[in-house]
Amino acid sequence: MAQTTYCNITTDLHRAYPRLEESKEYKTIRGWVVHSGSIYKRGGTGYVSALFENSLPLTSVAAVGSVTAGTFFYDADSDVLYVQATSGQANSSSLVYKAGEDWDALKTWAVQAASRDAEALLDARFPVPLPESPQGSVSQKYDLDLTRAVAKISASHIMARREPMVFEPEPNLAASLYLEGKAILDEYNRADRHFSWEVTQDEAGFFTIRPESDITGDGILQVRAGHKSWHDDFWRVKITTGGAIGTATYQYSTDNGASYNGTDITTSRLWQEITGQVVGNNTVLSDTLGFFIRFLDRGGTFDADDEWQIEIHSATRGTPSRSRMVSRRIEVG
Repeated sequence: MAQTTYCNITTDLHRAYPRLEESKEYKTIRGWVVHSGSIYKRGGTGYVSALFENSLPLTSVAAVGSVTAGTFFYDADSDVLYVQATSGQANSSSLVYKAGEDWDALKTWAVQAASRDAEALLDARFPVPLPESPQGSVSQKYDLDLTRAVAKISASHIMARREPMVFEPEPNLAASLYLEGKAILDEYNRADRHFSWEVTQDEAGFFTIRPESDITGDGILQVRAGHKSWHDDFWRVKITTGGAIGTATYQYSTDNGASYNGTDITTSRLWQEITGQVVGNNTVLSDTLGFFIRFLDRGGTFDADDEWQIEIHSATRGTPSRSRMVSRRIEVG
C-alpha cells in the first residue's frame, strides 16, 4: 500500500513555516567546457540529481552517449556532469544552469517521512493509516490538527538538510518545528486531544467487529450505541455495491447473516442510525435495538461482498472502566 500522507506540499507546508520557500537547495554551475560537439561538461560538481536550465528542469539520462538536447548525465565515478542545451546548440552566456533537488520532489519526500513519523508515534493507540475525518473534504481529508502536526514535522525535515537538528541547550529552527509538531501528536496519545473519528466516552458501546477473511477493500467500519439485551447478538454488514464512500452501498443483518434488510443503503462518513429486532429477546423494553454505523475509507474504496460480523455484547458483561474506540481496519495486499 502506498504511503498515506496527512498534509499537502503547498498550502499546508506554507502555513507550517511561511519562509520555507527560502530553503530551496540550488547552486549555480559555471565553468563548462566542450566535451563533444554541443555537449558540455563540468567536473567536480558533486552529486547532481536534478539540473535546471534557466529554471526549466532538464531530463536525466543513464549515460553520456545518451545525452541529447535538454538532457544531462552525472557520472558518479568521475564526478563529471554532462549537459546539452535544450536548443541543441552550444552553451551561451544567457544560459544559467543550477543543480539541486527538485523542490516538489523534496517536499513530497519530507511529507512522506513526516507522515511515517506520525504513524510511528500514534500506532500504539490508533489504527494506521489514520482514518480520514468524517467531516473532511476532498482538499482537507484529515483532522486539521493532525495536518498541522505533520506539516510542521515535514518543514523540520527540510530545514534539517541545511542545518541538522539541535535540541540542547536551545532548539534550533529545525528542532523547534519538529517539537511543535510532536507536541500535538503527544496530546493525542495522552487523550488530551481527540480525533473527530474517535468513539468518545458518551458514544462507547459494547461491540467487537470482525472483518471476514476474504475482504479485499480498504476501509474502516465503526459502530456506536448502547445495548440492553440480556444476551449477545451477532449482526452483519455487507457491501452490496463497491466504490468510494457515497457510491458504495451496504445491507445489514440482525441474525448473523441468515437474512438481510433487503434495501441498499448508501455508505457515509456520517453516523447513520440502524434499527432492528433483537433476536430472541422477550423483554418489551429491549424489543428493538438502535445503533449507529459509519464508514471511513482512508482514501480507498470498498469492494462488493466485503463483510463484517458485529458482535454486540450484552449488558451482563459489565461496564468497561474506560471507553475504547470500536473500529476495524482492513489490511490489503
